Amino acid sequence: MASLLVTILDWVVFLWDQYWIWAKYLWCLLQWYAFESFPNETDAWAKFRQSVTVIGDDIAWGYGDSVGIGQIPGIATYLAKLLSKESSLRQSWRFHNRGYCGSTTRDWLPQSERKPGVKSLQLFDKTFASKKIEESAAVIIALGLNDARPRSGEAPISPEETLENLIAIVRVLRNKGMDVYVSTFPTMGDLKLDGKEVAEQNARRNELVQEWLKNNQTEGVFVGPRLDSSNYEYRHPSLFYRDRYFSLKGYEKFSKDLVEIMLSHLVKREFALFRKHLKM
Repeated sequence: MASLLVTILDWVVFLWDQYWIWAKYLWCLLQWYAFESFPNETDAWAKFRQSVTVIGDDIAWGYGDSVGIGQIPGIATYLAKLLSKESSLRQSWRFHNRGYCGSTTRDWLPQSERKPGVKSLQLFDKTFASKKIEESAAVIIALGLNDARPRSGEAPISPEETLENLIAIVRVLRNKGMDVYVSTFPTMGDLKLDGKEVAEQNARRNELVQEWLKNNQTEGVFVGPRLDSSNYEYRHPSLFYRDRYFSLKGYEKFSKDLVEIMLSHLVKREFALFRKHLKM
């Protein structure tokens, strides 16, 4: 009898836990659709406006963030708040969240870079078909988290293919004239959640990306914050939700680190737009 009660209690706890996971997910989804038409903006009254778009997977989307009413999850909201306090910026910067939960680097490959027969959600082409996204001055990429965890019926993406896909995405964005910021992805819970093999693959995946970024000489491509566990600043449990995704604190830290990297580049973008307006 006691064992039956324990089993029932375990199921109640499990179902309650699952309820809150999906409730949070659906709430975030509702927020995203309801408020994305009013993007996060640093100064609604500024004469000149430019924009930054965040693309990628669950980390780009903001899964695990604690959102309030009227707030879009993820770094788009925090970046706008932080940069609105920067006196060196004179124009308004809008931040668009175009992350897609569960997506891989294959899903974000532009059509021109996809090999025949490769399955893809075609997220790049769908996202940049929008004029307001197409006009972005910069793009932040957060990708790779799901490459070792394929959808049903699909083979895992190798670390080498992850790098190839990211390079292809960056190349097309640079051809559009956008600045590009690329980060590694969190690996805090890999060993616990996925086992040694996946943990080792993801460690190599991040190393390949980081090595390419350090050696890359392409103008307008910038190294974003290192989010994987090789960076001791991203090992604290308080930064994570369910060991894999960032928590509110994690997204805040990611955003603060991005601002330190991006600020001077945004100022240069403002000056370039001002000169173009004055036909200098």
